[in-house]
Amino acid sequence: MRRIATLNYPVDSPTGGGQFEASQKPRVDAVVVAYQSSPTIQRCVTELLKIPGLGHVVVVDHGNDGAGVAAEGLGATALYDPENPGFGVGQNTGIELTSAPYVLMCNPDAVVRPDAIADGLLMLEDRRDLAAVQGVVRERDRDLIQRSYWQSVGAIHLWMRILRIGAIFRMRPLRSLGVSRRHLLPDGPQALREVEALAAITLLVRREAFDEVGGFDPGFFLYWEDLDLCRRFRRAGWRLCVTPEIWAVHIGGASSGDVIEREHQWWRGCMRYTALWYPTGQWVAALGAATVQWLTLSAARPRHARSFWRDLIAVPKRVRRGVKEQPIGS
Repeated sequence: MRRIATLNYPVDSPTGGGQFEASQKPRVDAVVVAYQSSPTIQRCVTELLKIPGLGHVVVVDHGNDGAGVAAEGLGATALYDPENPGFGVGQNTGIELTSAPYVLMCNPDAVVRPDAIADGLLMLEDRRDLAAVQGVVRERDRDLIQRSYWQSVGAIHLWMRILRIGAIFRMRPLRSLGVSRRHLLPDGPQALREVEALAAITLLVRREAFDEVGGFDPGFFLYWEDLDLCRRFRRAGWRLCVTPEIWAVHIGGASSGDVIEREHQWWRGCMRYTALWYPTGQWVAALGAATVQWLTLSAARPRHARSFWRDLIAVPKRVRRGVKEQPIGS
């Protein structure tokens, strides 16, 4: 992996909408973790560079398709780690290089609205108790709001995923009839509201809070690491908010075209989270859901049944045994 020293901020910055005065320091840095993201990285970085008060865009490239090189050509700083240690580790690495008081964690397939991010910075500056804030994220190809925040995530949500309840309510006939369920489908907040968790799609974070909780847990590879981070924010006394302003358009799963592998990794992260945080009843229900999912994945790819069992059942059980404190809530 190519390592560089902590980034220095020039007095005259070519990014962030103009030059800084000598006494003015950048307010925010942006970190993007990329994997096979060459089709989307250029537009992503181009819009990030327009954020007022921006210091640096750091792209941590875990792929081998030239996404980092393309980002460097636009003025970003790129780091390369083809071993791909995971999203959270990549974010930790990128954030360590920066020093602005706020950090925007952005997916490589998200296109931000720079002015909306600037509004988010004002929210963090006005409310010192906020660890992070995020706005509404819309899908590019469908007129849908993506799930970017949660009030609670329990075992019932895992069973809903297995039964594809959410997908049923997204079907066009039901949507055209106005059939929806607030607890099943993402909805846009009507005003600034406090939430329990935020998805790291275009997540604006206070560096002080991120450093206090130790950043992302490197035990997560992909998925659920953001919920774990938010859980630790709240345990440390910080608050999280979602704003009704549209922050970005997102191409969900653009770097993960393999549906089976995506489900494998989703459940892998899910079961680590449940092992760490769920109380006993919820944990048992989660294990039941994971067992059903293991059967489904194994039927699709019998040769991988052993590795699926390890990631969804065996390893989470070991994590659970290692948890010394009783999890709080679900």
